[in-house]
Amino acid sequence: MADVLRRGTARDRAWMASADAAAERYRTYYIPGEQLYLAEVRPAERADVVIDNRAFDAPRITRG
Repeated sequence: MADVLRRGTARDRAWMASADAAAERYRTYYIPGEQLYLAEVRPAERADVVIDNRAFDAPRITRG
């Protein structure tokens, strides 16, 4: 989740009061929401194909 926090803070600080405010929003709202979704829905288990897209120039199929 560190990548989510870093990218989200960099992107959203422009429309929020500060980078700290954006980071706090991610830590207290977006990341917990994503963790809840992953735990309850388990989308990777339901997907036909899972792609690791952390390296945008070299995506790879992790299951499919």
